[in-house]
Amino acid sequence: MNCPYCEREMTKGYIPTDNVPAQWLPDEKRQSLFKLKYSKDCKKIVSENTAFGIHAIAYYCGDCGIVLLNEER
Repeated sequence: MNCPYCEREMTKGYIPTDNVPAQWLPDEKRQSLFKLKYSKDCKKIVSENTAFGIHAIAYYCGDCGIVLLNEER
């Protein structure tokens, strides 16, 4: 995946979520990260199950300092 800002190749990685599916919530809907299900107001982030738990796939651009995640669709 290329960075949308500098167009250089991004490094694929992940964001560990401690077995809780990664989700984005607006500030006014903030909730505990210890909930084991999605909030009805969330945007689900694509995740993969591994032997080490659930990880949100993320791409990082070292030149721009940006991390990109994909919404589950």
